[in-house]
Amino acid sequence: MEGWYVVAFVMSIGWIGVLCHFMVEWASAIGCICGISPVVMGVTVLSIGTSVPDAIGSMIVAKNGQADMAIANAIGSNVFYVLLGLGFPW
Repeated sequence: MEGWYVVAFVMSIGWIGVLCHFMVEWASAIGCICGISPVVMGVTVLSIGTSVPDAIGSMIVAKNGQADMAIANAIGSNVFYVLLGLGFPW
């Protein structure tokens, strides 16, 4: 059972990729129906979809008395998004 963590990790990354693909497609379709530019949809809707889980995770650990972990998550996730989210496509 211990050797399955690599398979589970690869499957998790695959599922994240598939769900992100459909999230972008659905946001584009909804934006097209509502007459909203895809750029605006990407900046607002999709960014909210990535930031809300981080905020919820930070609130949960802060309520459990681990404020340092919440602050590290808030700072670390934004640094990760800027460095990887902006740097990788360039």
